[in-house]
Amino acid sequence: MDQISEKLFKWFNGSKAPPDMVQIYPTNRCNLECIFCTQRLNTYNLEEEVSNKKFLEDLKKVCEK
Repeated sequence: MDQISEKLFKWFNGSKAPPDMVQIYPTNRCNLECIFCTQRLNTYNLEEEVSNKKFLEDLKKVCEK
């Protein structure tokens, strides 16, 4: 059974299955103004940031097995 099938099987049977990948964006701030970026749609609060405490809490959750 491949890795994805194993995770789906665990999830289907009610067990926790860790994600394959996690992306964390600790800030929405950016001054590059790329033409393809969704930030140009003004859907994000560009001043909003994740606190260090919250970032470390989330990172700990991701790393737990």
